[in-house]
Order: sequence, then structure tokens, then C-alpha cells
Amino acid sequence: MKMVLSVIAAIKCTNDEEALTELANEIAAQIINTPETESVMLSMADIKDKDDTCLAIVGILDDGTISITSMSLDYNSAHNKWVREQFSAWDGSNTVLTKLIKQSLNDEKSYEHIKTTYRDIRTEEDRNDVNKVLSDAGYSQRVEIGDLFIQTQFSAKNGFNAIIKSTAYGISSYSSNTVTLIDIG
Repeated sequence: MKMVLSVIAAIKCTNDEEALTELANEIAAQIINTPETESVMLSMADIKDKDDTCLAIVGILDDGTISITSMSLDYNSAHNKWVREQFSAWDGSNTVLTKLIKQSLNDEKSYEHIKTTYRDIRTEEDRNDVNKVLSDAGYSQRVEIGDLFIQTQFSAKNGFNAIIKSTAYGISSYSSNTVTLIDIG
């Protein structure tokens, strides 16, 4: 009778995409050379973190296939660094989207940021959900995996000099490193 092993482990390493990839590749090579091992699931934490906060969950199959099934925004991947750079540390606004919003206002000096939220498009399901909403609303813009779909609530003066609350929608593209204002409603 052949015994098949599935391994679940917690590992601490440097909080860096290259370090995690190198470690996962080394483990994948060992799995390929150990026919009894079917898969490995790793919980990765920063070696400097005393609380052992999980940065990423990494799955490795017996053929050496590696996939990151979950990751914290604290994990220092290129994408996560890009996401963190998109938003102001002061008020959480997307700085480029804010400039685009102000350019479309009657009185850009009246602009007051209220709140910014975003959806990180990580999966095909995320992409399809957001693109369906955009399509159903009549917009031609689309998101791709890696992009951010951004909502910014703000107040500003309208054409009658009254202060109103509005919501702006935008897309921050990871591949082209651009921000597009979709609409203000």
C-alpha cells in the first residue's frame, strides 16, 4: 500500500516576494523528488514579526506547481507595494483620481474628500463581477486582473454654488500604471 502525504506547515521568512518565491521553489523541488508527497500548504509569516501574522498562504502540488492562494496587503509583493502607493497616507484618497475629479468640478477648491474604498481585482470572478456592473451601467471601461476599482465619496460645490455629496468611480490599471475616471454620480 502506497502512503500519500499532504503537508501543512507554517514557515517564517523575509517579507519579500523574491524570498518567498525562492523558498517555495526549493520546497517544490523537494516535493517533486518525494513521490509520497501529494501537496504542501504553507502559511508564511515575516521572520521579524513576533506575532506570526500570516502574510501569504502558498500551495504546492506534487508536480511542483506553486500558487499563492491568499495574501495579506502587508506581504511585500510588487502588486501590494503598487497598491499601497496608490493611496494617500493622510486621508486614504487615490491621489491621481482626486486630481481627475477636481479637474471636472465647477469649483475644484471646494472639493472635500470624505472616503475612498477600492476592490482589488485578483480573480476572474472579481473581474467578471465588476465588468458586468460597468457593462450594465452602460460604461465602456473594463477592469483586468491586477487592477483596482475605486470609489471616492466627496463633497463639492455644484453649478448653483450649493455643496453636494457625490461619488466618483475610477479604475487604477496595474499593467499600464494609469488611473481612469469613469464617472461622477
